[in-house]
Amino acid sequence: MVKGFEHLTIEGDKMKKALLLLLAALLSGCSSENNLIQIFAMDQTAPVITFVEKPYLVEGQYDLNKLAIVTDISNFTVETRAESADENHIEVCVEAEDEYQNSSTLCKTYALIRDDEFMMYDLQNNTPDELVEQYLDHHDLDSDSIGFFYQNTVSGAAYLYNGSELFTGASTIKVPLAMLYTDMIHADKLSYTTVLQFIEEDIEAGGGRTALDNAVNSALSVDYLLQQSIMNSDNTATNILLRNYNRFTKDLFRMDYAAFYPKRYPAAFYSENLITAELMLNVIRSLYQNAEDYAKIIRDMKEAEPDAYFKQLIDDIEIAHKYGLYGNVEHDMGILYTEEPILLGVFTKDIINSKQVIAELARMMELYAAVHYGENV
Repeated sequence: MVKGFEHLTIEGDKMKKALLLLLAALLSGCSSENNLIQIFAMDQTAPVITFVEKPYLVEGQYDLNKLAIVTDISNFTVETRAESADENHIEVCVEAEDEYQNSSTLCKTYALIRDDEFMMYDLQNNTPDELVEQYLDHHDLDSDSIGFFYQNTVSGAAYLYNGSELFTGASTIKVPLAMLYTDMIHADKLSYTTVLQFIEEDIEAGGGRTALDNAVNSALSVDYLLQQSIMNSDNTATNILLRNYNRFTKDLFRMDYAAFYPKRYPAAFYSENLITAELMLNVIRSLYQNAEDYAKIIRDMKEAEPDAYFKQLIDDIEIAHKYGLYGNVEHDMGILYTEEPILLGVFTKDIINSKQVIAELARMMELYAAVHYGENV
């Protein structure tokens, strides 16, 4: 009899397995009493089941075998099943049994989202840029008609589609302009109460109230102009800010703007309103990472366009965004405050139903973020 096991009793089918385990341990040189006690103790431990937290499951877009993590100190088998709890929930149950017949069972109910529009796309096994390409193919759209960025702010994983392609920026340029003005305010080069003169040359049609509510030659505060520019996409307010930019810095606005993503840009970039997806990703990333500094901008972006663009098909999460529309281009970009917030930009040109395209890609990326919640992708 092995010393230390005089009073150890093992019954049933477990006896044979325990003896075999003991023999294997002795043959491998595991001779200490403590090690042998540990080996026999292994027989008493049931597998541990831990469910993966998800904000919700997307119907047809989840793998049952990836919803739970099972751990045990010995070999084990797992069986997973799912049953509908009600119209909007699904119950997932996991049964695990180790080689010593110790077993565990655990169930969890997940909220279930059904969205038939996106059932044809494999959100589990494709990256955001691949999904954009599939979307374009499905809708028979040219591959060069879209610029795109996506970043998960928790994992840092980022994806671009036509990232370096130049697009007319339209009103999306108002975000970096507001950020640069805010930087100058924090550097004490001016303040929110600093006033700028409104002249006739600043007037441009579009949203906002600057030209409607104020007489030419009025003195308007920087705070008012920034809010009008972002929340109401006011072109007149933006023109006043652009015209006065060099009063507070020796650099040109386009040079400071390009510094968000330093690289060699064509000459036209410095004289025209041009953007790229990779540049705007850096702009929105800086906005998100320095949210306290840019709190006023983010607040106004959350108020802007409450039912359009990214917000057209998404009404259950907060979104800070800025659209752009000029001629044949239409864009939106911003922050979607999902469980793991994502940065998103969709830039279109020569697409007839561009608003719908932008809305659908935003919804798809919201679902993608939910499918991959906690997976560092």
